[in-house]
Amino acid sequence: MHRRSHPVGREIRVLPPELSAKIAAGEVIERPAQAVKELVENSLDAGSADISVEIEKGGKLLIKVIDNGTGMRKEDLALAFSRNATSKILTLSDLEHITTLGFRGEALASLASCSRIEVTSKTEEMPIAAIMKIEGGKETYSGEGARRRGTTIIARDLFYNLPPRRKFLKTDSTEAGHIMKIMSQMAIAHTDIGFSLTMDGDVVFDLPGGLSFERRIGEVYGRELEKELIPLRGEKDGMRISGGILPPTVVRNNRDLQIFVVNCRPVRSPQLAHAINSAFKSLIPSGKFPIAFVLLEVPSEEVDANIHPTKREIKFVRDREVHAFVVAATKLAFHRIRMAEDIPTPYMPQASQNLHAVKDDVEAYLDGIMGPINIVGQVGEAIPCLWLGVKDTYLIMEKEDGIEVIDQHAAHERILYEGLKEDISKGHIEKQALLFPLSLELGLEEALFLRERIDWFLELGIEIEEFGKNTFNVRTLPSKVKTEKAKEFILGVIQELAELGTQKGIADLKDEALKIMACRAAIMAGDKLGSEERMRLIRELDSCKDNFTCPHGRPVRIKLGWSEIEKKFKR
Repeated sequence: MHRRSHPVGREIRVLPPELSAKIAAGEVIERPAQAVKELVENSLDAGSADISVEIEKGGKLLIKVIDNGTGMRKEDLALAFSRNATSKILTLSDLEHITTLGFRGEALASLASCSRIEVTSKTEEMPIAAIMKIEGGKETYSGEGARRRGTTIIARDLFYNLPPRRKFLKTDSTEAGHIMKIMSQMAIAHTDIGFSLTMDGDVVFDLPGGLSFERRIGEVYGRELEKELIPLRGEKDGMRISGGILPPTVVRNNRDLQIFVVNCRPVRSPQLAHAINSAFKSLIPSGKFPIAFVLLEVPSEEVDANIHPTKREIKFVRDREVHAFVVAATKLAFHRIRMAEDIPTPYMPQASQNLHAVKDDVEAYLDGIMGPINIVGQVGEAIPCLWLGVKDTYLIMEKEDGIEVIDQHAAHERILYEGLKEDISKGHIEKQALLFPLSLELGLEEALFLRERIDWFLELGIEIEEFGKNTFNVRTLPSKVKTEKAKEFILGVIQELAELGTQKGIADLKDEALKIMACRAAIMAGDKLGSEERMRLIRELDSCKDNFTCPHGRPVRIKLGWSEIEKKFKR
């Protein structure tokens, strides 16, 4: 491998301020969403009761944040955009008691060095607002203007002078999705503050301050989650928890809806995620993740928010105590709801029966400790022979060269996927009209995702029309989908695709849609099949081009040869 040679004899030099500023800008402002986050945090620190955010082209062209906070004096404007200038800490000891969202004095300087900034600000005492413009870190204009108390910051053409950084930004819709996620988390963290978000002239949300936590969850993430929300609450040793979790029956395929807010700061926290997942252990299926909105308060000196350039991660001093506290509070929330409704939580182990009472009945006793015994047949009875296996999940076939086990869900998933793909290639997918339109009320992110893709959902046989704020009517579904599961099917498809939308291009996303549709519409593990249904499934599977894996890569069929079986039994 070629090794790059290093120049010899060059002097070590201090980088010019403008170059170091651009390098630092890339650390603090990674993408438009990060710029929005830093500006909104400053507005919150300024005591704003209402914060308005407007973006264009995913924040690449324009980011505008308007607040009604305390404002800045004219003489403070230029200083505010200087590196390491802040009003939030004065001494080293202040770092141990951080109570503000911003504190480093880097965000405004970083943003100013990589965009065209215009700021207008007025304090209560100022007779007229001060205006300043900065381009690439250099002041280009200073003047006066009119506005009420507060601050307006406009950032245009993000990374215009950093082409490599701009090149790595994603599509407008992807960047807008990241901004939506940041703003949604801010709205959950600060329910007393009014937030509005406008994208390319369309108002995405306008949330008044003072809504209850549950109501704001409904506004941001959808009424369905609000209805199911189980409150979290508890206090111990200076720690306080609030927020809510969803029951084990409402889960996701990833951790996107595990929102953690520590001391009013939305953060990523593997430790808190582990605590939530531990509390749900054995309650949810493998590969699924619980939904949780955890608001945690700890003494400021016991949390370090200074371990990441963008302040997205934190570290706890009493990490084990915090972990145990969150686990206990989550389990207690389950206990409260079960006691209130007097019903067992799904997936909860049930109380064991008194087996001593049935010892005289051997069959009942074995059922009690082992579950029912089901002898499905004897190899050699017939060739070929087809049985329905354990858990109504596996089809077992005896063949001349061995035994084949087929996963009925994975098999049907493969059949549906190839059928849908062939229909798409022919330009037509067979669809069925619903007797009554199916009404869906979605969360903000899911509604934004769907609104931009209604046309290509139609290509998939799903006719959807917008019907009010974040509400949609579904009129048709692919003919292969059972209408009695229509709502579960369409919500699952939209949720999974919205989660993948920020990671994949449009071509990959369409193929992913077919995979998800096939998975959601397929026969499930545990579904009972008649003998004709089993035979039809096998015949259709054998006609597939690839009948060894499902569209997601899981095995469809496993074969055990006679020699392998006889070897296991040492014959």
